[in-house]
Amino acid sequence: MISMEECTMPEAFLMDRLNEVLAITGEDIMERIGTGHMSPAAYDTGFVARISDPEGKPEFPKTLDWLVANQRDDGSWGSDAFHEYDRFINTLSACIALKEREHAPGSVAMAEAYLSEAIHRLVAADEGVSSDHLVAMLVDEARRVGLEIPYEHNPHKQANPLKRAFLSYVYVDTEHPLAFFTEILGRSANQKRITRKLQMGNGSISSSAATTAASIVFDNDPIMDHSHFDKLRYIKETMLPDGGVRHFWDLETMDRVYGLYNLIHVKSIERGYQESALKLKDAWGRNGLSWGNHFDVPDLDDTAMGYRVLTKVGHEPDPHVFDGFWRGKYFVTFQAHDRGQPGPNIHALEALALSSHPEKDAYIDATLRFLRTKMIDGNHFVDEWHLSPAYPTSHAIFAFHLTEEALMERCVSFFRDTQNGDGSWGFIDNGNGLGTLEESAFALQGLLYYNQHVERIDMDPIRQGVEFILDNYPTARHPEMWMAKVLNSPENIIDSAIIGALMMYRQASGTTSNGYS
Repeated sequence: MISMEECTMPEAFLMDRLNEVLAITGEDIMERIGTGHMSPAAYDTGFVARISDPEGKPEFPKTLDWLVANQRDDGSWGSDAFHEYDRFINTLSACIALKEREHAPGSVAMAEAYLSEAIHRLVAADEGVSSDHLVAMLVDEARRVGLEIPYEHNPHKQANPLKRAFLSYVYVDTEHPLAFFTEILGRSANQKRITRKLQMGNGSISSSAATTAASIVFDNDPIMDHSHFDKLRYIKETMLPDGGVRHFWDLETMDRVYGLYNLIHVKSIERGYQESALKLKDAWGRNGLSWGNHFDVPDLDDTAMGYRVLTKVGHEPDPHVFDGFWRGKYFVTFQAHDRGQPGPNIHALEALALSSHPEKDAYIDATLRFLRTKMIDGNHFVDEWHLSPAYPTSHAIFAFHLTEEALMERCVSFFRDTQNGDGSWGFIDNGNGLGTLEESAFALQGLLYYNQHVERIDMDPIRQGVEFILDNYPTARHPEMWMAKVLNSPENIIDSAIIGALMMYRQASGTTSNGYS
């Protein structure tokens, strides 16, 4: 272990900077975890901007100002991390709202020009989660308000299987994940009856601002009853002071699970960590954890990572919770799914390796076989819930250390081989070729974990990554890279990853400060 006496002056200066940054940004991380900060999205803001008061005026006029202020120079809306469908869906929703409100015609014209070009690119682009259905619904709305775009080139004219399933009541259940996408019903005559059944205790439809707002906008015979005002109350809670609307809200459980997971490899567990972790016991349901107290659908990511956090503080939930997500060869994200994704399987692998499940060896062997088939270039993963391979690949290092060290070595090599010249890591198209704080933090967590638990490695690349973070944090903006309907940024989770990486570096340097090691 390197002592401070053995550090060079530059290293001592680096540690001073690191401690200063942690004193400013890390002191209150335990208080922030669980508060659920989420970035706004033009998709949701556009739907909320279309809600009218009893006189037909905008119920939330600030949303229109936010849309105009946040339009990109090319006429689009969306993340700095370029994703074709994210830009298209955000832009279409925002433009529909401005056109319908006859607001900012210059912005509408710019958006129409962008959409007219982008619609040709959709056929070859990677889709997001239910992007085809969202585009089909939005294009119908664009026609209704008279947007001038080449509709004949829309590749999703017939994207309606989910809509038919909703109308047959197959998915009309608060415990089904597709309730989150109820706006694809559009102006169906049954949408009011369906969304009424799906309304939750916090007033929302599946804790989604866009879904909740759409249930009002698409209601051909609105009634100003308790249900309506509960929706408005929820929407007000999702809004930021400048008029932007968070992509979804009440994600306090996900915020706590991921935040604590990002800090789990800092050796000292302070009292605040234990107290925060044990709050997950209250959120734990029969089928595990969902991402929010008002979202009724447990998912494997939250369940497996929450399981890992709880076992860390000495409380192991019933390990049979994983059985409901098992499909014979792999785990699924939601129990209603039948297809596996790498990220949730990586998280389940780690949790099971530390569990008391009586059949964990069979689960682990099968999951490893599945993950080998999903490994790209033999050294990294991608997942449908995050744009960057840094997220699942970093977590794979933790899981493979417990189960398959040869695969762990490949993931470590991936990060060793992909560091940028400025010390950062970055795998997304953000228009400038630069790395990001979030991806750099994931890479550092994986490498520092390997350094701590497997063998000492060259610290110079890690030091360069830490310097990159210190030069840019906390002022740099986090590009939205987490996928739901569009890309979003769960800010506390990203901050906890960055702070966790910095604490792990300080730990590797043998220093302690402010109760952390």
